Amino acid sequence: PAVSPQSPIFPASTMIADAEMSPAKARIEAAKRAQQEKLANRGYGELATPKADAAKSADSSALKPKTFAQLLAASVEQRESISGRLSDEEYALLEKKIRAAYPGLL
Repeated sequence: PAVSPQSPIFPASTMIADAEMSPAKARIEAAKRAQQEKLANRGYGELATPKADAAKSADSSALKPKTFAQLLAASVEQRESISGRLSDEEYALLEKKIRAAYPGLL
């Protein structure tokens, strides 16, 4: 006799495994969903919204490059918070390092 998906002994389908998800498969699917949500929060993947992309471009346009004076002031403040007041030699050395790191700034 031909085998049918439904057996006269069992009225429901014998493929119960298809109807229920195993715990391991459920964990895998949950991990996949979590990864997609994580990527969507960063603006990538299938779940990303166009609003997230627009917000990114608006934030990047609001950022202006710092001037040499701003970079120097931030560097001096950071260095002084660590080691105390800078001497004139240390200040000149720090200024020289910043000029080398950012050659296009005045």
